[in-house]
Amino acid sequence: MHEFFAQDVQSRKIYVLHGLGGAGKTQIALKFIEGQIHFTDRILVDASTMETIETGLKSLATAKQTGNSGQDALNWLVSNHKEWLLFFDNADDPGINLNQFFPKCKHGNIIITTRNPNLRFYGAHSQVSDMEELDAVTLLLNSAHQEMSEPNKLLALDIVKVSC
Repeated sequence: MHEFFAQDVQSRKIYVLHGLGGAGKTQIALKFIEGQIHFTDRILVDASTMETIETGLKSLATAKQTGNSGQDALNWLVSNHKEWLLFFDNADDPGINLNQFFPKCKHGNIIITTRNPNLRFYGAHSQVSDMEELDAVTLLLNSAHQEMSEPNKLLALDIVKVSC
């Protein structure tokens, strides 16, 4: 994802993370977004339902003082020629056409997380799958800022097994 979003910053880019529920798609996207300083605005939209998408966009319009509708938010994104990022999280419903919620412009960045592999057609994509136990133990210990000692590894392994 780093390389994808670093290239051709003047054009719109869409990236889809797809995979089974609980595989870590949202966490991967959030970690990526957190590490990117070139995005001028980061907009998180719960894409679970049409209503949550519209609510997220309305919140953006209100925050940017451009109106109070989803269309006002999309118009703001169209007129904002900076490196904004629109993150559609949990876009699992195959009945929702996300195109209607994309700003009609040739700039900006979009990330979509979904269980629906058919959404790959929107752009570049990666499948997110479950981690191997050893990778999960390492990630858990690193995230908790704990040393990789044998007792910690055994405790982390117990936690990983319960979580799965």
